[in-house]
Amino acid sequence: MLVKTGSPLLLSLLLGACDEVKEISPGPAPSASTTPAPPTKTSRRVATPTAFDIALAPHGAVLVWGDPGRSGGSIRVQKLTHVGAPEGNELIVHRPPRDKQQIAAHSVEISVATAGPMLGIGWLERDRSRVRSFATLGDLDTMVFRQEAMDLGPTELGRVGKRGHVAVDASSDGELVVLRRGSVVPCTEQSDQPCTGFDFFRLRPEGAAKRGLPLAVPEPCDVGIAAFSSTPGRRHYGVCTRKAGKRTTTVFSIQTDPEYAQANDVLPGCGPRGSVVLGDVTFVSADCARGRRAVRIVGGGAPSVSHDFSGAELSCDGDRPRLEWPHDPALSYRLSKPAPRLAGVLPEKMAPGASRAVWTGSALLVLVPTGDGVSLRRYQCVAGAMVLADLS
Repeated sequence: MLVKTGSPLLLSLLLGACDEVKEISPGPAPSASTTPAPPTKTSRRVATPTAFDIALAPHGAVLVWGDPGRSGGSIRVQKLTHVGAPEGNELIVHRPPRDKQQIAAHSVEISVATAGPMLGIGWLERDRSRVRSFATLGDLDTMVFRQEAMDLGPTELGRVGKRGHVAVDASSDGELVVLRRGSVVPCTEQSDQPCTGFDFFRLRPEGAAKRGLPLAVPEPCDVGIAAFSSTPGRRHYGVCTRKAGKRTTTVFSIQTDPEYAQANDVLPGCGPRGSVVLGDVTFVSADCARGRRAVRIVGGGAPSVSHDFSGAELSCDGDRPRLEWPHDPALSYRLSKPAPRLAGVLPEKMAPGASRAVWTGSALLVLVPTGDGVSLRRYQCVAGAMVLADLS
């Protein structure tokens, strides 16, 4: 079971039920291109297969990655246009310390999110003796970031190469929040049984401040954080634990006004792939023995709805991509307004493993780990056909 530390959490959340996935209504996003943009070649080496991320930004997207320790271990930021071309110069926003042998610490995992022009970055940093989590905040319009990283404290390392140590999300009120895996803590004030702490932090220019109640999780999976996303007035987050040796994801759905909460155990035996918001519906996806599945978080006391997301297909519906799942034919989704964090619902061959993906309104940009680097790939609908360009 999961144990909440601090004051009790209400467990009767009334969230509006959603009967179908709705197309995101057209917004101020740029029109999709009728001709493919020319490829722009860039090469980026990363410290680990999870030391990178991509997020939407007002100008298109923003790419963040961590150099290998032997190359200095810096955290770098590069703005991208709506079609994935570099915009301006890359910026180093963090230089980790070096040890006596002049070997730098390096990032193990990076997660990013934006709220307007503000970019929040959370990462796990490892040197020869410790693992800690950090964060920083910056303005993409001015490319000005904090001079010093915010130290969020020690972190228990699950498994290198797997996501789930740190996640950043923009709340519905515009705050950037980090959820990070912490260190070993007592499960309750009355028990010495060890648990792993998970904490929330608000990111502000003056520094990071803890937000809400921490979690104390017994036997977390190597992928600890299974979901972290927001819709207006609601927040969803999930953690993966081992119960009787079997992985189970517990998803919390929080409504802020009035304050209610609901918790559901979902996707037993499956490895989490994260959460994604399609239209006004939140899905938590995972890789299971018989393929990928996703749970639609309904709320309002209703049971969550499970879908078969294996064999996902991406095609063109005019100038927009359409996601379809042949084993769940009633479910279909046409990408319209820009959408972040799509890797968990894309075809596996397009976004394998720790990949990250966003739809900018003009192009689907997918970051794929390749060896000791990361490849940026662009998918566009041109004359009704999907066109791929490798930008790495």
